[in-house]
Amino acid sequence: MPWPEIVTIVHSESKGMSLKSIITRLSFLYAVYYVWIERNNIIFNKECKPVEVTITSIVLMVRSRMLSISNIPMAAGDN
Repeated sequence: MPWPEIVTIVHSESKGMSLKSIITRLSFLYAVYYVWIERNNIIFNKECKPVEVTITSIVLMVRSRMLSISNIPMAAGDN
């Protein structure tokens, strides 16, 4: 999938302050960040982490950030 199409999809899916929108934004943000870190690590240190390690790092960062947010609006059906 071309990069502009990915950005367009993420942009359309991440509008608003719903839980889904927040998770989409954070996931995209941390994925781009970790890909950039890995790129620099390969170029400058000649080291490459396994894909599973990078994915786990992204998931942990999103989870950590979600746990620190206190004002996430609940869905209409939540009590």
